[in-house]
Amino acid sequence: MKCIKKHRYVNLLLALFVIISISYSCRKDLLDFDNMASDAITPNWSIPLIHSKMDLSKILADYDHQDLIVEDKTKFLTLMYEGNVFSKTAEELINIPTQSYSETLTQNTNVLFDTELEVVYNYEFPMNSDAEQHFDSLYIKSGHINLYIESDYQHNGEMSITVKSLTKNGVPLVFSSQHTYTGSKVIISKDIDISGYKATFDNKQNKVKVEAKLKLDYKVANQTKATNQISATCNWNNIKFSKFYGYLGNVTFPVLKDDVVLKIFRNAMMDMGDIYIVNPRIDIIYKNSFGIPVRINFDKIEATGGKKAPYAVNLLSDLPVNPMNIIAPNYSQIGQYASDTISIVKTNALMQAISINPYYLSYDISASINDNGTTSNFALDTSKFAVDVAVKLPLYGRIHNFTLQDTLNFKFDKIEKIEAVKFKINIENGFPVETFMQVYFVDENYNLLDSIFAGGFTKAIKSAITDPATERVTSSVKSVIEANMTKDRLQNIYKVKYIFAKAVLNTEDNATKDVKFYSDYFLDVKIGVQAQFKLEY
Repeated sequence: MKCIKKHRYVNLLLALFVIISISYSCRKDLLDFDNMASDAITPNWSIPLIHSKMDLSKILADYDHQDLIVEDKTKFLTLMYEGNVFSKTAEELINIPTQSYSETLTQNTNVLFDTELEVVYNYEFPMNSDAEQHFDSLYIKSGHINLYIESDYQHNGEMSITVKSLTKNGVPLVFSSQHTYTGSKVIISKDIDISGYKATFDNKQNKVKVEAKLKLDYKVANQTKATNQISATCNWNNIKFSKFYGYLGNVTFPVLKDDVVLKIFRNAMMDMGDIYIVNPRIDIIYKNSFGIPVRINFDKIEATGGKKAPYAVNLLSDLPVNPMNIIAPNYSQIGQYASDTISIVKTNALMQAISINPYYLSYDISASINDNGTTSNFALDTSKFAVDVAVKLPLYGRIHNFTLQDTLNFKFDKIEKIEAVKFKINIENGFPVETFMQVYFVDENYNLLDSIFAGGFTKAIKSAITDPATERVTSSVKSVIEANMTKDRLQNIYKVKYIFAKAVLNTEDNATKDVKFYSDYFLDVKIGVQAQFKLEY
């Protein structure tokens, strides 16, 4: 199966009609009136303008759009329009605020002789987080500890602090500094980078275990106080994690909204015609890389922006499951998505939705985690859940009086020197679609000035012939179209600012049977123009 990120088959027909109407002005370099002499003559010029043979694969390659055409091994084509929404990442959900700790200790230091004195303090500080969250382990991607210590011990020595809860390669974080007494308080200040460390917690209180050790060369002569005091302030700043194990709590995500744009209906006119797709479907793909089950609820899924009554169709009741509990990856799948898919296939509501020629499939999604009381979670900083919605329209069905219109800027230069123009278009059509068309010329106020076919809508392109058994084209059909514009009619469009290209499409036999579209269908177009001029020498 092949996917092609391009398509505009239906609008190509409009483009063909536009080419018919502007082919003269596109070749005005061949008719440069300013370079002609001034004596009066009335020559006829016949110019072949275009010869292009395009199969559907070529047409697809000529248009650069984000939508997908899926081609199977038989060359049968399916239009696919996609939308997707993503949740917040685990990094956005797990907020680790600045951790601030302070402690002051007072000790009676009445030692009667010189000695090596060692003072050891053990502490547990809470790692603050949202109320329900607790951490078993936290792999720190980035962060700093800012440490400030004041000591009035009147002796030299060494201060060391071991954060037992922080390890790198199995080795705890240790900070050491000389304790040098110079007659005033000893000040120790340090900024410690803890990137790459693993924080481990052995209880649900998120406690950080710290050991502080002060070794002193105690001198009785220096000791003038009955007690000594040491105070410490410690801030953990800008903590970001790469991996998390623990419990994230019951979290409700903000509502996620998106629209799938169904561009096939972009130029469809209001209340004009039908497109019937035999097997439309909507696939909803749930993906979850949290190590946590996610509960997702569609609050809305609706075809909107329709060109026909009722203009909107609710598809919510067609969902086979809603809400949906998305499975979580297991520990061996960390960093991967666990996924599941549900589909809406050819339901009555979906068939009605396609029949209104909608421009959007709109949906709103709400979600939550740990609804079922799960207490063992894991996540990477990048973990998230996603919902992909794919509208698949196999090009198998029928079109009845489906009307398209497009508007283009237009300029027709120096028409006063043209006596008459005749267009001749030879078309060999390998598509199972017949087309009636017209091109209108309007002024800057959109007042109708003229049309390219004076007699009204013209059956411009005859349908190719299909095999009733296979519903595949078996032979192409040739058509010849001529359009004449005399001097009087050309004068009518002297003020043309815009053109409206309008087409009415029907599949073979006036849309009485279903047909299929394949990538090797083709359109062979030859366009020529004959122009009569009045020139002066």
